[in-house]
Parts: sequence; structure tokens; C-alpha cells
Amino acid sequence: MSCAIRIERIVSNFSNLGGGWREQRNYVLNRMPTAEYEWLDSKLLQAKDGPFYRFLGWDGRSHNKPEIARHSIDLAFAGARFDVPMKDGSKIAAWGQLWQVAGPQEPERIAVGLSTEEDLRGCFCFVGGYEVHAVEFQKLIDEYKERTGGVVYDYRTLQDAWHFRKCWNNDRKKVSYLNRKCEALKRQMVLQAVKKEAV
Repeated sequence: MSCAIRIERIVSNFSNLGGGWREQRNYVLNRMPTAEYEWLDSKLLQAKDGPFYRFLGWDGRSHNKPEIARHSIDLAFAGARFDVPMKDGSKIAAWGQLWQVAGPQEPERIAVGLSTEEDLRGCFCFVGGYEVHAVEFQKLIDEYKERTGGVVYDYRTLQDAWHFRKCWNNDRKKVSYLNRKCEALKRQMVLQAVKKEAV
């Protein structure tokens, strides 16, 4: 059994989605919620781990078949094929018919962005599509505040500290190496072309 989910950091960012600038908070967790789904009805799958929910909606429209779809935009997840794990141990083969959707409207559930420290060090972005039971989530926030004093990290500051310095140094080394490699290949191709002309 997985360990209980807890908040490791709260990260504040400002977003102008939906018109007007407003604060948006994302949450760094000790682990991501597991996604094992079960059918809520004939067209809706739900995964629940602690207070966190995720939903997939079944779309059986005729154009939404891999062999008929005109473009990958007609398919969920651009037509990527993957297995959706079910709570009963079975799997559903997804090929573009299952879309990530909002769950049934319930006032006690809110949408949140989540990640883990390990994932953020690889790519500094939070995953959307999670909903959380507000009362249970508040308990996690209260526990975080008690443990840390309620520190809220600035997105850009944390991003600089964790990600860009390391990646910038690594990327500069990679780019420098690739540029040298590319120049060497160009020189080699020019030499080969000169040799062919000479023959």
C-alpha cells in the first residue's frame, strides 16, 4: 500500500487565465495520486486516491475511431495508445476514445495543479486535471502549515533554484558539444566532396 499523500510545498504563481491577473496555487506532493479507475456510469471513469480525483470520459462518436479519424486532434491524447488501469486489476486499451474530463459537478470539489519535487526537477510544470475534495484537502494544507509554518514559495524563485541553473549549465554543455560535433561533420562532408571532385 502506498504511503499517505502529504503536501511538501505550496507554490504561488500569477495567472491571467479567465481574464484578469489572479494568484494561483499549485502543490508539490510527496507522491502523485495513483490512478486506478472504476466506472461511475457507462461513459465516465473515476480514479480516487485520498482526497484526489481524476476523471476520464468515454467518447463513442463515429469519427472518434483510430482508423476513421482525419487528424490526431479528433482523438483524445492525440491518439496515443496506452492502457488505463482499473481498480479491479483489468485494463482498458485507450486509443483516443477516452478524454480527460471534469467530474460531476459537486461544490465540495475543486481543481488543483500537482507535481512532485522529482518531477519538477525534470520539467518545471504542474499537472492539471486533478480535482480534490475541499474539506479533506484543507486538512492537508493545515498539516502543512503546522509542519512548515505555512511557507508559500514563489514559482519563479523556486523554478530558478531547482531547474534553470542546473538545466542551463547542462544545456550549455550539450549545445556546445553538439555545435562542435556539427562543425566536425560539416568539415568531414566538405572534405569528402572535395575528394570526390578530385577523383
